[in-house]
Amino acid sequence: MKTVFSVFLAFLCVALPCRADADLSSLRIAQLGAEDEILFSAEHSYFDLDFDILGYAESIESRSTPERIQSSQIDLLVPLGARFALGFEAKQANAKVSRIIQPFTTETQADEKTVTLDYRFADRGNHFYTAHLRWYRTKQDDLSIDCYEYSGLILGGLCDEADVRLLNGPALFNDGVEIYYPALQSSAETTGWGLGVSRSGSWRFDSRYLLSINARLSEIELGFDSKILNVSEPFLLNSTYKGYRLGDALAKIREEMPQTTPWEELSFSLLGGIKLPIAEKWGVGLSAEYFRIKRFDYLLAEDEESYQRNVVVDASLYYAPIDRAMVYLRGRASSNNVLGLEPMAYNRKSSKFFQYPFGQLSLGVIVNF
Repeated sequence: MKTVFSVFLAFLCVALPCRADADLSSLRIAQLGAEDEILFSAEHSYFDLDFDILGYAESIESRSTPERIQSSQIDLLVPLGARFALGFEAKQANAKVSRIIQPFTTETQADEKTVTLDYRFADRGNHFYTAHLRWYRTKQDDLSIDCYEYSGLILGGLCDEADVRLLNGPALFNDGVEIYYPALQSSAETTGWGLGVSRSGSWRFDSRYLLSINARLSEIELGFDSKILNVSEPFLLNSTYKGYRLGDALAKIREEMPQTTPWEELSFSLLGGIKLPIAEKWGVGLSAEYFRIKRFDYLLAEDEESYQRNVVVDASLYYAPIDRAMVYLRGRASSNNVLGLEPMAYNRKSSKFFQYPFGQLSLGVIVNF
């Protein structure tokens, strides 16, 4: 199965998006029965084509293929007195994507930070009611695409195959250096807030359960800059290359890019999870979450289908070799990719990938103090 972090590739937006994490919701399920203790977890996830047993990469009708995606993260939950708890998550991921046309290979990296505050506002016997406040920020490192191909026409860049190039005039006149502008440069950032309410407690067979309802509002800003796409001189726009009028080709490429104006995504989710001991040092965790999405100021592309629902199922196996420490293996499957999990990954260039199911495996360790 594949593990992917949400990666915005502005030039093709394959956005092989995914949460490769044992996020704080998963950690809360692992924490059941130890709510008064500090929990720390570390996780590393890795994917390449040898792991794609679901055949996800082959099922996508695209000129792009995920070659390698890996991520590392840490999570921390700290009780603050009898009623409050503070959570922190830091994650870094990088991805390599190959294409059959220019750019043939692209690598990108992204970082995410999340902070949560929990308040247990009521107790009813062995059942606890908690409110959750969440803030998060995801930022992709700026990405430069030297050459980009559209229907056989290659915009450059320094690549030898480039049909159309734009020279950096100031660098030539001031420094005598011949430099060509890259075809595209991209950036991406998402910030958001979330609110939730949960009920947790003990159940049959020494099990612990968690039920929650959550809402999250995210603002997504995707941007790209291209000197070539912004050419306005009539002589250049009316030029013909390989049977294309340059102005028409540039206009078509601009239409296919993600929108550059910000939009918002509002997600609602219902989560149910359970943690069950199966032996002295072994346990299992199961959870299911349903997402419903609504977007504001989002500009649909022509013939674009809007995806607004997702179901995510997690299954974890825990092993505690020593007291206060355990390792886990977790599998995740979803009906519609990472819809609702990674708002940055969804845009009018990548939305077609969200009709497919998704699966991933993660390995990590949890220590409580």
